Amino acid sequence: MRRPDGIALLSIYHFLVAGLSLLGCCVLAMVPFIVAVAVSPYRPGHIALPIVALVALLGLLLLLLYGAAHAAVGWGLWRLQPWSRLGAIVLAIVDLFAVPPISTAIGALALWYLFQPEARAALGEGVPTS
Repeated sequence: MRRPDGIALLSIYHFLVAGLSLLGCCVLAMVPFIVAVAVSPYRPGHIALPIVALVALLGLLLLLLYGAAHAAVGWGLWRLQPWSRLGAIVLAIVDLFAVPPISTAIGALALWYLFQPEARAALGEGVPTS
């Protein structure tokens, strides 16, 4: 079956979000080092270093999971795997609340498209329409 254009666009969007999440992980990985250089042990702010490092590590892990989920769903959509529709729906719901208004609009459009007969048929659910 030929991949519908909407599925291809949605897959590319998920790959793009996964790449941006990886970039964000790289930035978050540098935060403790930047704070360590900015705050020497002889200044009163040196107590904040472990707290900043812990918050950056937690953010890094969450962003890494978010990016991995987008990469997996993007791959599944590109390969027209049936499970990828559910993953894309879940991530679209998460995107509704991520970065308004851009992410909200993209999440709403993704949800709308994933419930269309063309997308359902391409991902192995429902009866294809002619």
